[in-house]
Amino acid sequence: MRVAATAILAMLAASSGPAAAQQAMEYDYIKTPQWLMAQQYVGAVIDACVARRTAADNGRTLTIGRAISGDDYIFVHNIADLVAPGEAKAKGKVWINGKTPYDFSDQQVLDSAMNPGQKYVTIYLANGFINQFAKANSVDVEFANGRSSHPLRGSSNIIGKLDTCLDEGLANERFTAAPAFTAPAGWTAATPAEGHGTRLISIELPLIAGQPPNTKFYMGIVDTGSGRYELRFRTDPAALATRVDLTASDARRIASSVGLRGQAPFSTLAALQGSNTDILDILPADLMKLGGTGFLHLESLDAGTKYKLDIPVLGAMADGPAAMMQASAPKPLSLETLPGKYYVRGRNPNGNYYYGDAETALENGTLRITWSWRNGKSDTGQANLVSNLLTAVVPGFADPVLYSIGKDGVWRGTWDKGRATEHLVPKP
Repeated sequence: MRVAATAILAMLAASSGPAAAQQAMEYDYIKTPQWLMAQQYVGAVIDACVARRTAADNGRTLTIGRAISGDDYIFVHNIADLVAPGEAKAKGKVWINGKTPYDFSDQQVLDSAMNPGQKYVTIYLANGFINQFAKANSVDVEFANGRSSHPLRGSSNIIGKLDTCLDEGLANERFTAAPAFTAPAGWTAATPAEGHGTRLISIELPLIAGQPPNTKFYMGIVDTGSGRYELRFRTDPAALATRVDLTASDARRIASSVGLRGQAPFSTLAALQGSNTDILDILPADLMKLGGTGFLHLESLDAGTKYKLDIPVLGAMADGPAAMMQASAPKPLSLETLPGKYYVRGRNPNGNYYYGDAETALENGTLRITWSWRNGKSDTGQANLVSNLLTAVVPGFADPVLYSIGKDGVWRGTWDKGRATEHLVPKP
């Protein structure tokens, strides 16, 4: 915030990535013959703007993105032949017009969930490097075993609109934030590793026939955030937060039948890895079939896999499926609902963008806000709320920062007498 004549540049952030792999919803923003730009939402608020090549280049797809966290990145799909066998972390160079290389390293190589075997990588770039794409004719991404080459025809009018795309996405409320969720009695609520709007409840299972004695089993129900649910079974409750790793050599995907005795079973996919089991892609109507008492029956439909399990559903276990699908009433906006962590994206009076993070806490009835900027500096202020309007007073600034709190949880603010803007976006 608050550098009226100097932009605060957002450099490479190594800890967090774009939400493209996190059940994101995309809405078309601009179409050209070569590119499609979309506003990407995770949950209620915009997460990034992404520009994707509309045609694969030699079988590979290039996506360019700018996130509300200030991170720029490129996403290269279908690169299995370009990385070394077993290479978990990629390193290489990004070339523009065959020169000006940008070195990258330690970027995780992942397996596509939609197309198993198709590897992809997300490469994070220093803020502003993507702007060079606007005037370039080509970009090459060099990996251990070769390059992924992409022409950039017609890219200038796309790259130049990344910030405008984000600004317009932040300015509008597309959704309402999901209401607070409380686990039913007997269940424990947690956040799955996927984050970004997903949720998890878990419970210890009663003894299961045919399983090793003195072994505890736990079941988790995961709302994936995409209108689908998962059941996870583990011997270690901490492992419920993480999906079965289908890229592991001992993991496999099978067709399975799932149902509660007395209810019509449904067929779906299961992921198996040792004693860990995930029942995938469960529709809401099918999840509701499991909201009763009896025996939960799981059985492989693949002839080559011996997998059969009957789990008694008793007492509190029956309350889980219904609870996951019920939306509790949202809490009225108050100072008590605002403490948390936020991404900050703003624009100085001179038009330059700046990025940072903010953390808020309620102290003696006053909301305290601490902004941490990418240049290592910070500001601290106090705020009061009237209706949905928040006024923050920051020492050293003549005028307060005025925010309007949206139903999506985004703070939309102005400072310097309205000549500068700032958005605080709740972190998932």
